[in-house]
This record gives sequence, structure tokens and C-alpha cells, in this order.
Amino acid sequence: MPAPPDSFLTSGLVNLAPLSIAASDMATPAANAAGTITLAAQTGFAHVIYGLYWSYAGATVTGNLIIQDGGVTVFSVDISAAGPGQLTFGRPIRLTPGNVGTVTLAAGGSGVTGKLNVSHALQQTA
Repeated sequence: MPAPPDSFLTSGLVNLAPLSIAASDMATPAANAAGTITLAAQTGFAHVIYGLYWSYAGATVTGNLIIQDGGVTVFSVDISAAGPGQLTFGRPIRLTPGNVGTVTLAAGGSGVTGKLNVSHALQQTA
């Protein structure tokens, strides 16, 4: 019997298999532009976010990091240093089943480039 996919949580229990990483889990915008990662809506599944990782390179940094659940901001934090920085959630953030998830690293300012990575999985809900 094959093992369950490593990107899923099963029966509400954490699957301890390594998370798969894809290029779509990273945003590398141009200077002074926001970086956005979109987690596509999937019927019967909820996105679960374990951690966020970012950095800025350039002059003075004034940034922000937000998570949106179906277009509603559910998490926001200001960033005042270039980094790298990370937020690892001891209890992962679970978005509404069937909703699109969006994670955005705000533009860092003139001449500043940013990078954003999201560690996430899907949890079956139906």
C-alpha cells in the first residue's frame, strides 16, 4: 500500500513526512514591489501555514507581511529590518476550507528587493 501524499494532513493528525517544496512557494519580486504567493482554493481542503520566511536587500527597510483568507486579512506584522527573518507557528494557521490563501510581503521601499517563502500543506476537510 503506498504512503499518503506528503503534502497532506490526514484525519486531523499531522503527517510527519517532509513537506514538498515548489517554486510557487517562493516570491522574488523586483525592487520596490510586493511579493505575493497565492495558495489556490481547493474544494474539500484547507491550507495550513506552518511558517513564513523573508528577507529584504537594499537601503532602509519598511515592510509588512500579511496572510489573507479568502481576501480577508487574518494576520499582519510589520518588518523593520532586512533579515532574513522567520515566523514559525507553534500551532499552524489553518485557513477556511475551500478558500484561496494569499501571503504578501510588502514592497520594502526604493531600491529594496524582497524574498518570501511559505511552508504550508493541505488538510482534507471533507
